[in-house]
Amino acid sequence: MQTETTEALVLCRRHWVQLDLASPSMELADFQQHYSLSREQLARVAHCSLDTVNRWFMKPTNSRHRSPTPEHKLRFAIAHYVWSGEWLGTKGNTKN
Repeated sequence: MQTETTEALVLCRRHWVQLDLASPSMELADFQQHYSLSREQLARVAHCSLDTVNRWFMKPTNSRHRSPTPEHKLRFAIAHYVWSGEWLGTKGNTKN
């Protein structure tokens, strides 16, 4: 499963490069403006644990606080790109 996921990300990155978007990235706050997802769903999209997602929502003063990594932000960008229908030249309904 990990290999398939990695291969899919490589293909997506190649597609982004062809579109001259070599560094696709989407901040968590921007992603949340488009999609009303639970923390569990965010963990699935970002391909990380629920613990990791919960740390994103901790106060920055908390020593356990973490921010999404560039890999997480890439996954948000890819999900948005696919779900919004931009790759089809159409706009999808992005609000749940």
